[in-house]
Amino acid sequence: MFLRLCACERSSLVLLLRALCQVGAWHLGADNSHLQYTGRMAMNNTKALWEWAGTRTLMRLDCPASGMEGLMVSAHIDLPTYPEKGKYAWLVDGMRVEDFVVDKSGFFSMGLTPGVHTIELVKNSEHVSIPMMWSKSEGQQPTMLLGFDIPDDCKLLDPPPRLKRRMELIGDSITCGFGNLRKNLGDYLKCVMPPNGWRDYEDFLKALPSLAGASFAAEVHTQCISNIGVTRNGDTLAKTTPYNASHYMHRALPTLPGAEFEWDYSSWVPDIGVINLGTNDYDLSQFVAAAPPLAVFQAALSSFVKGYVSRYQGKLAALVLVCGPMTSQQCPAVAGAAQDVSAAFPKLKVRYADVKLEKLEGCILHPDTAGDERMLEQLTPVIKELTSWDTNAEPMETVVV
Repeated sequence: MFLRLCACERSSLVLLLRALCQVGAWHLGADNSHLQYTGRMAMNNTKALWEWAGTRTLMRLDCPASGMEGLMVSAHIDLPTYPEKGKYAWLVDGMRVEDFVVDKSGFFSMGLTPGVHTIELVKNSEHVSIPMMWSKSEGQQPTMLLGFDIPDDCKLLDPPPRLKRRMELIGDSITCGFGNLRKNLGDYLKCVMPPNGWRDYEDFLKALPSLAGASFAAEVHTQCISNIGVTRNGDTLAKTTPYNASHYMHRALPTLPGAEFEWDYSSWVPDIGVINLGTNDYDLSQFVAAAPPLAVFQAALSSFVKGYVSRYQGKLAALVLVCGPMTSQQCPAVAGAAQDVSAAFPKLKVRYADVKLEKLEGCILHPDTAGDERMLEQLTPVIKELTSWDTNAEPMETVVV
């Protein structure tokens, strides 16, 4: 049995609160070599800095039965001055056992049974202020993982070997799983209200990247930002937006500019990349402002993708450019961009995939969790063809050129 036992706020009585939360614990710094991180992040001395959805850390513990009434693992999470209010999940031995929201700095604890366990802490939501607040989020301090408190009797073991397969997904709200928890009409009144509604109805562990990683037994990196576009973002009346995908996607942390926070592409190379951008260039602009001409959008998307591919210096083997399922006006340009990228990188296996859903049941006409599963079914044969990976999934037909 696993259960969350307490979440102690950071305050002037932090030592007392910490003692009440857990007795007989020792502190494991976030820089400990026995912790295994996945996803783009940065280290600042002993602190792990992260913001991208799906960033996670893993540890293995051997906790013998003892006279203690219960065993607890506590994560010490510190929020920036402007609270990010992220969603997190505890996983034990691959099973999701506890969800919690961090709206204040503090210790967030989970109980577990004696034995050998693999424990993961996953950031289950995106940074919701980007690009809604645009330049105001620039330079904003990221969430910090300061470390873990683990029971004295527990032995820290080496982490398991990393998965050999690697996938990277880049996109907008569709990739993040925005609104995928919406279930009924009443949820529409809640899920459209930022920032809490957006956060409460987004579940990255049920979104396409997480589903794909589980299906193909692959390690996954995800860079996704709701409302982001290539030429313009979805929440603007302007024809172009400077804080677009190109502005954020090459950073280790989306809020922090500067060379020291630029992502090192040599540190982690995926076998395949999946990019789905363009929805926000065309959704609102169908009705107001001005949609970018297809030729302009294709040139911008081609430039963005070529810049992404070139950073891997020929080590990226395969790439899928996806269109849909929320808008389709941009699909000819996305298909054209796939041809542009293929011509620029002859050794790179490039495919275009048109993803369609009969219903968009999530918040603000986004995919719900069933839609996320359907998207994976459509992309599975493309990924299989490019990688020769096997999976137990039963894929559905997709449009590929």
